[in-house]
Amino acid sequence: MKKVYIGKIVATHGIKGELRIKSNFPYKKNAFKIGNHLIIEGKEYEIKTYRVHKQFDMVTLDDYHNINEVLFLLKKNVYMTKEELSLEKNQVLDEELMNYQLLTTEGKRNILCKSNQQDYESKIRKRSSSSLKFSISKNRYQ
Repeated sequence: MKKVYIGKIVATHGIKGELRIKSNFPYKKNAFKIGNHLIIEGKEYEIKTYRVHKQFDMVTLDDYHNINEVLFLLKKNVYMTKEELSLEKNQVLDEELMNYQLLTTEGKRNILCKSNQQDYESKIRKRSSSSLKFSISKNRYQ
C-alpha cells in the first residue's frame, strides 16, 4: 500500500466539522470523490462531502458533525493510497518521475530528485511554470 501526499489540513470551516485542505495535487477529481478514504496520521477517514471554496478543498469526514470533533486534525498532512486514486494509463504522479533523467529543450540533462515534500513541491511548480519541455529517458538511475 503506497501512500500519496494529497495536501494539508489548514483550518476548519463553519461549525459542522468541515475541513479546509490546501492542496496542489494534480488529480483532485480522482482523490476527493465521496466514499474515498483519506489517511491522516495513519488512520483512514471516509469522505462524506466535498466541495471547492476559493483555493481550498473542503471535506467532511465520516462520523464527524461538529467543529469540536475535528479540531485534533488541524495542521495534519493528508494522504491517500495510490490504488484508490484509480489513475488512467496516461496519468502519472510527479513522485513517480523521481530519479529519471530529464532532457531539456536546450539539450541539458538533469536528474529530478526529491529532497523533502515542501521543497519538492516548490521545485515542481517552478519547473512547470517555465518554458522547459521534459522528456523521460528509458534509463533509470538508482
